[in-house]
Amino acid sequence: RQSDRPLSPSPPSIAPLVMMGQWALVLAAVAAVASAGTVDEVSAPASFDTWNYGKTYTVKWKVTDIEDVLVQLFRADAGEFTLVAQLPPYPFKVKGSVGEYSWKVLPNIPRGNRYQIGIRDAADRSATPKYSAVFIIDEETKGPCGTGYFNEETGKHPCAPCDLGTFWKDTKSCAKCPAGFTTVNPDSAGGLRLRG
Repeated sequence: RQSDRPLSPSPPSIAPLVMMGQWALVLAAVAAVASAGTVDEVSAPASFDTWNYGKTYTVKWKVTDIEDVLVQLFRADAGEFTLVAQLPPYPFKVKGSVGEYSWKVLPNIPRGNRYQIGIRDAADRSATPKYSAVFIIDEETKGPCGTGYFNEETGKHPCAPCDLGTFWKDTKSCAKCPAGFTTVNPDSAGGLRLRG
């Protein structure tokens, strides 16, 4: 028997709305990934350039669809990158499309031969930087290469560092470590400190 009560309409299902919301989120994520910019290259400094204290040098890069970039100095040791300095002052960013930043090398940066510049999207600080070639920060020297550095033509500056797995032989060369030995760390290539 039918009830005398009027039938109340059943509530509309919210499942289609939830599905539409999920698809909207997926599409937004895909669009964000598709429009994400890239750092295409870091062309300066070049491999084993020497940047001297007190002098100004130009970092150069190319980007696609990135508004602002962070320009950072890293030291590379055994595949690990340590952030040494943010090159531009606060707020630490440069217009990506400018493609260059001039930096005066300050004496508070430790002398070394494993430096790299990292460029990354300032809007995505979790992004992995694009790195320059390895370069050197040192005092300006015009004389012979010091221990751990060589110039195979002149034995004088500009000098390149001995590679890991080699040791300093003289101002014009580095020698490969004997079988079963290597240099202790990237900065010990200047000496004969070896380990088995």
